[in-house]
Amino acid sequence: MKLYHYTSYKTFKRIWESQKLLFSDCQRLNDIVEVEKQQLTRSIPIFRELRSRLFDYKQISLTKDFSGSKKGCMSPMLWGHYADKAKGICIELEFSLLTIPNEVIHNDVKYVETKNIINCEEICLTKVSEFVSQNIPEIFFTKLNDWRAENEYRLICNEPSIKGISIEKAVTAIYISSRFHKDRYMSRKCRQLEKLVGKHELVTEFYYIARNGTLTPLIVPDTQKSRELAFQNKKIQQKTIKKIQVWFSSEKPK
Repeated sequence: MKLYHYTSYKTFKRIWESQKLLFSDCQRLNDIVEVEKQQLTRSIPIFRELRSRLFDYKQISLTKDFSGSKKGCMSPMLWGHYADKAKGICIELEFSLLTIPNEVIHNDVKYVETKNIINCEEICLTKVSEFVSQNIPEIFFTKLNDWRAENEYRLICNEPSIKGISIEKAVTAIYISSRFHKDRYMSRKCRQLEKLVGKHELVTEFYYIARNGTLTPLIVPDTQKSRELAFQNKKIQQKTIKKIQVWFSSEKPK
């Protein structure tokens, strides 16, 4: 299974240097419903303890491939929201090669029409941690349908010593996108990324082109090789044009 992580170029540099995806604080999520994690209780001590236990958890959000042939790196919305308005990076990962500690819980996110309030009227203060553990699917792996387009695969952990997961052997492609046609794999940004990564075969260009009246996603693997081939073809074209020009200039009219 392929998973994808959208990020800014600046953050990608830190990820690549450490070869790790770090967990994020659940209190910094952009989903106001998730951040609030509404609880139903009249007990202030239980309310405080429950919020404390909930915010012990950290998370990593990834994107899965979409239905059909649409890859997880092909979402214009995600490029806009999470990859610095398409100026950032999308990392493709092979799930089976990720180094995930046993303490990390991971699963697909389920999307629902309405999200239930966490009902903790029946629990006592000493049972709050147990209650959270028993309700992890509802609390952490359920989101409103508004977020369905993210097609999220999530990892959570409440172990303080675990700061992230290793991606050292799991990276299968590093996608760079372009907002303008002229920027493509000829751009300085693309060359900088190739130099940073070191493995130019991983660097892949993604953008949409107009084809048969519709916008069609296009992937150009190994940007360095593609650029070299483009230069070779340009030289061949230039040589051919020169030969034709020489032939026409030497041809005498009858």
